[in-house]
Amino acid sequence: MESNKIEQKKDLLDEILKLREDLKEKNDMINDLGSSISFIHLFIVPLIVATIVTFITMKLSLFTSNQSAGCFIITFIICLAFSTFLNKNRLNKRKKELVEQRLALQKQLVAKGKELRELEKTIAN
Repeated sequence: MESNKIEQKKDLLDEILKLREDLKEKNDMINDLGSSISFIHLFIVPLIVATIVTFITMKLSLFTSNQSAGCFIITFIICLAFSTFLNKNRLNKRKKELVEQRLALQKQLVAKGKELRELEKTIAN
């Protein structure tokens, strides 16, 4: 009977250690979330879109060359703002998901800690 409780305690400790590692991993993911924005998504995509729009307007002869340059700059700024907005929303959504997962792990850790404390009380008696 006593060895069974000791085995249960070992299993609980192993589960707690695994949950702590998972929790640390989630915290690291949350902390590193801002660095996951790639240069291509943030800068190159708006640059390509602005270039395509400018070439289309030049081919259709809608603007003069000076106006086409202005069109390029304005299109690039609008695309850059839109891209930044999308990335910010995507990061906020991902961060919210990770925080919820971290909270669930913390609740599991607390439950396992209570289980361990109760088991230690029964072993002591």
